[in-house]
Amino acid sequence: MSVKKVTIEKKDFPPLSPDGEYLLRYRIISEDKNRTSHWSPVYKLDATPFIEQVSGDLQINSASGVTAIWGDTNLKSLYDIFVSFGIYNPGTSTIAWQEYFYHGSSPIHTYSFLKQEVHTDIRVKIQLAGIEKVVNNVLTICSLEATSR
Repeated sequence: MSVKKVTIEKKDFPPLSPDGEYLLRYRIISEDKNRTSHWSPVYKLDATPFIEQVSGDLQINSASGVTAIWGDTNLKSLYDIFVSFGIYNPGTSTIAWQEYFYHGSSPIHTYSFLKQEVHTDIRVKIQLAGIEKVVNNVLTICSLEATSR
């Protein structure tokens, strides 16, 4: 019997927990796949010291098209995108913002979506993909804002 070593690349890690941890467990399978071990205990690997903020840009392409673009030194393979729309009130010079909501996920460093004409301002938060699809400051790597006024 030989001991095999397996290396999991950073891009293949599972989504992060809300605390910025990778929750990992494993089991051993024989080469002929006839025998398997029990699952190992869950191991927690703290990723928060390695989550870096990145820069990006939010562009309003036309009357309704929006594109978010960001860089990433974290080298993840999936990102969660959260959006908040705002409506500008010229009488009070204020913006009425909606709550952030989960809009979708992207496997690349860009994400496009449509906005309604009434929305004059847009905020976007890009997070490393998490187990739960909620805004989480620990997982946020980029916050963007743009206006179409």
